[in-house]
Amino acid sequence: MLQLVPSSQVSAPERLGAYEYYVQQMPGRPHPCYMRRVAHVAAPRSLSFSSTSNSRFSGGAPGGEVVLDVNDLAAVHGEYVQVGQVKLTRCGRHVAFTLDAGDGSEAFGAFTRDLRTGALRHLATVGSVVSLEWAADGRTLLCTQPNGLGRPWRVLGADAAAAAAGDGAASWPLFEEEDERFFVELGRTKDWSFLTINCNSKASSEVHLLPADLRGSGTAVAVGPRLVQQRTPGLEYFVEHSCGQLYILSNARGETNYAVFRVPTSVPDLGQVHWQRVVGEREAGGAMEDMDMLEGWLVLYLRRHGRQQVAALPLGHGLPLVAQSISETTTAAAAAEEDPAASAGAAAGAAAATVSALAQAPAEVLRVAPLPDWALSVVAGANADYYSSHIRLLLSSPVHPEAAFDWHLGREQLAEWRGLAPLGGQHRQQQQERQQEQPPGQQHCDTAATMPLSQQQSLSPPGYKWQQLWATSPDGTQVPLTVAHAAALAPPAPCPCLLVVYGAYGHCLPADYLPERIPLLHRGWVLALAHVRGGGELGRRWHAAGRGGAKATSVDDLEACLDHLVSAGYTAPGMVALEAHSAGGLAAGALLNRRPNALGAALLEAPFVDVLSAMCQPDLPLTRHEYEEFGDPGDPHQFNQIRALCPYQTVRQAAYPPVLLTCSQQDMRVPYWGPLKFAARLQAAAREGQAGRVQGGPILLLPDGQAGHFVHERDLFQTKAQQYAFLVTAIEGRL
Repeated sequence: MLQLVPSSQVSAPERLGAYEYYVQQMPGRPHPCYMRRVAHVAAPRSLSFSSTSNSRFSGGAPGGEVVLDVNDLAAVHGEYVQVGQVKLTRCGRHVAFTLDAGDGSEAFGAFTRDLRTGALRHLATVGSVVSLEWAADGRTLLCTQPNGLGRPWRVLGADAAAAAAGDGAASWPLFEEEDERFFVELGRTKDWSFLTINCNSKASSEVHLLPADLRGSGTAVAVGPRLVQQRTPGLEYFVEHSCGQLYILSNARGETNYAVFRVPTSVPDLGQVHWQRVVGEREAGGAMEDMDMLEGWLVLYLRRHGRQQVAALPLGHGLPLVAQSISETTTAAAAAEEDPAASAGAAAGAAAATVSALAQAPAEVLRVAPLPDWALSVVAGANADYYSSHIRLLLSSPVHPEAAFDWHLGREQLAEWRGLAPLGGQHRQQQQERQQEQPPGQQHCDTAATMPLSQQQSLSPPGYKWQQLWATSPDGTQVPLTVAHAAALAPPAPCPCLLVVYGAYGHCLPADYLPERIPLLHRGWVLALAHVRGGGELGRRWHAAGRGGAKATSVDDLEACLDHLVSAGYTAPGMVALEAHSAGGLAAGALLNRRPNALGAALLEAPFVDVLSAMCQPDLPLTRHEYEEFGDPGDPHQFNQIRALCPYQTVRQAAYPPVLLTCSQQDMRVPYWGPLKFAARLQAAAREGQAGRVQGGPILLLPDGQAGHFVHERDLFQTKAQQYAFLVTAIEGRL
């Protein structure tokens, strides 16, 4: 694994104002260092960034200026220190960040650093925080505070300098959320117009706006939060702002896979009755996952048949052409509903008008990024500059190392950064589950090369190949399955196979490059990623089809993927090693109980396997928040559904394959006693008769006293080497 990761790693810089930001990691210094350097060209208009005469950097020099060195923090707070969020002030002089000592408790404190003087301050009076945002004045910092169960519920405003000096009166409450199903997170529109207070449950959301110039010219908060749309069961929405318009990504009006709406911020009521539809799934050609906003562009992140795509819509003055045609369609459809006698003809005419308008629209209206065919994973860069004309995209696949590309919006080419190797060893699954915002900077190089699309598609690393397969679940549903293996295995012969699953919360199982998996491919293994229902690979409907009372479909899909790999000749019964983490442990544990003889080994990291016990304890962190995902055991019918699927409750006497489970006493998400109990019950079930003869196994447990829910970055390769060595030894029958 270590041979695949360079000892020196520097990311490609991303522009924000007068600076380019990047990350570097050097030999002997195991933690990242966040850097910046003066950009080579003038800052965009309408931005005013402070400059510094700090002698530690010169314009454009590779060394640059230190923004935040986590190695220095580790020297004070311990080697397992974790940095959560990193936020810059608008002027670029101060950085605020959250810091955890690395004991697994995920208790983050708030800190600030003055980039001109280097002064580092702890905002101890604010207490534990989850998220934070600067106001436009660069002095006021907003923070969310967790309650006793770790749920972020209160928003505080604070004078950062006074709070760091220990002034207890330097902070004041701005917002509180009493509903235990909702988590509160802070955000900011990219154009610095608004700060956002986002209240989200698993199935609904509510957003409140504050002007970014929170305190005006005075010392008190000028105005209170402004509600966008009152929470409604099942209604989700997320907001951005540009040129006096609030852009809203939402499932309103039956748009299950999201659409983008907009409403002028000048209207008294921002509620959805006033929202104008801009673009939806039909026009975009895929399910929307996210959106981004630049001064002249609306950027859409999509899924088309399970594959990621990126598209952009030019905004300009007034509604874009696509939005105009859709607005006309909506008006015609509304008129048809009011006149039932003419409804059929009007609806048909409206649909025809839309198709005609879109067909006549110039090709540049909705522009699609020319992604290379091998780009199974598309991760957006920081893209923090609202005035930029391009976006950074990080592309990879299970057999293609991550590469940084810039898409100049609307063009038919991508510019790839070439130079030092990208940052490696980052566990994307963990990053997605943490849902922490990353600071600017991803990949680094000093020159860019523009490649035509045809050349991009021809790129392929020697020796490996990937394929997109489809398995058929018992109800006839087609389940996407990503497979990677050595090219020499084509046509494939039965080989050891690592089958990975997640399938929860609408999160997609990333088909990205993880260096720790490559040695398995080198040994002749097949890597298979099962994109089962409950995830988001085919949009929000895919998530809904595998949550709550429908959660059993996740297990059915996983079993179908297993059988497809065997029937297609990639592997054979007893040669499959199952891997899952956290909520993925539910589907994996259930399959382990259902088909123990078909598996050769299983690796379950901090698995959610005692689902019933956890969901019956509302005093645990996250439990009430999870009712909409796994069910409420207070309802007798849902109680029985949870019990029937819970891996701990459904262990049976059987010859289980070798199983390795991990847990941590500091885990705030999956209680450590769940994997402990599951391991004990598996061990007991493997014994048959009074003689105590052991069938199958062994069932092993590796507890950890510090790591928490996630493996620390510095221990990732050591941990994965140990875990994969267990799987290799088990599949080879040497345990």
